[in-house]
Amino acid sequence: MTALERITHFFELAGGDLHLLKHDYFVIGSAAMVLAGCEMYKIGDINLLTSSADANFLKEQWKDRQVKDHVYAYDRIFRSNSGRFRFKGVDAEVMGNLEVNAGQQWVPLLVRQFMNVTVAGMQVKIPTIKEQHRIYRFFGRPKDIQKAGLLLKHL
Repeated sequence: MTALERITHFFELAGGDLHLLKHDYFVIGSAAMVLAGCEMYKIGDINLLTSSADANFLKEQWKDRQVKDHVYAYDRIFRSNSGRFRFKGVDAEVMGNLEVNAGQQWVPLLVRQFMNVTVAGMQVKIPTIKEQHRIYRFFGRPKDIQKAGLLLKHL
């Protein structure tokens, strides 16, 4: 499956639960790049930025899909009410109230500019390409800086 096919398949499987969320959620990361039309041939997972309450809801709804042995490698950089869930063909990572360690303090990740895209017949919010660039620079890891560079040709 292509990256876009994997994303579409996820929304076909998870869309019913996502429609029940109380707050806006956003697809971020490589999946957002694909949905914005960037050429990405591979995605590791689908990152969903949610409220903490909606993260709790999804954890309950998807408890049978939870990846229990997943180790978060970047817990000094990121913190959130998180969970990782296995869907056929792709994992989804839910990040409720994601915060980024910006040196001396934890700063919430807020999506300031977004657009809607249609995936599997539903409207999905993703950061604009300019906003994705800002987010990757904010994260600051080498792989994020590399992705920010890939976005430059789409600005």
